[in-house]
Amino acid sequence: MEIGNAIHFALEQMVKDVNKTGVYPDIDFLNKRFDEKIQEELQKDLEEAAKLINIQEEKNKLNAYYEYLQSQIKNLKKDTFEAEKNIEMSISVEYNGMSFTIDFSGKIDRLDKNDDGTYNIIDYKTGKEKSPSSFAPEKDNEEYYNQLAIYRYILEEQDEYKGKIKEIKIVQPQLFKKENEEEKKSKNNKQNKQNPKEFRINDLEGENGLINCKNVLNKYAECIFKIKQFAEENSNIETRKVFECKEKCNKDNFTFCDYKAFCKSMVI
Repeated sequence: MEIGNAIHFALEQMVKDVNKTGVYPDIDFLNKRFDEKIQEELQKDLEEAAKLINIQEEKNKLNAYYEYLQSQIKNLKKDTFEAEKNIEMSISVEYNGMSFTIDFSGKIDRLDKNDDGTYNIIDYKTGKEKSPSSFAPEKDNEEYYNQLAIYRYILEEQDEYKGKIKEIKIVQPQLFKKENEEEKKSKNNKQNKQNPKEFRINDLEGENGLINCKNVLNKYAECIFKIKQFAEENSNIETRKVFECKEKCNKDNFTFCDYKAFCKSMVI
């Protein structure tokens, strides 16, 4: 069981409640939703209970999110933000003379509508803190970059959002830490300091960002094309053999693989 799923569930329920009532709930509401999800998951797999030794640590992350979202959502108008937005699309692509369809589906953690009619995509991360620079092509967390690229691409294909995606942000709970007085003074003395609670994926924003989103789609197409080509050329090999490289990707001597990030995002 992924404890991070319980965090996402609790945050989703909280944002939906705010949209419904117009009132920001107290921290108990968030913790109760978290506990409910944990218990639900444990009933499915009781063997996982012994592994849940860091629930309090996860609740600390949840509480950090609570403070952060309170500062954000209280400034948003009702019905201008959406939690766990489902998106899916079958995209027809052509690569090297072969035409095929790629089915994409996912959930955007939060989609905010700005006063000017544009939208911000916000993605919550609940694992260990990751360097912002690692969310990029050929970096350690390329799979998340690819994920957000496809989210934007799919939204841009819809009239409601076409040309209206403004910011793409990632929020990490580990960045929420109490600052001592010296840190506060140092921060106040610096102008235009980026909010430490979130960071933007600038390479996926604006017109150039949309081009980069299309480049990610093209790489998916290239990857799937080569798998299909391999399968056709080796029809005597069981299909599952094609996917054995997934295990090897975790080994240092296979880090060169161009498609590692796509395997990790479970597209292939």
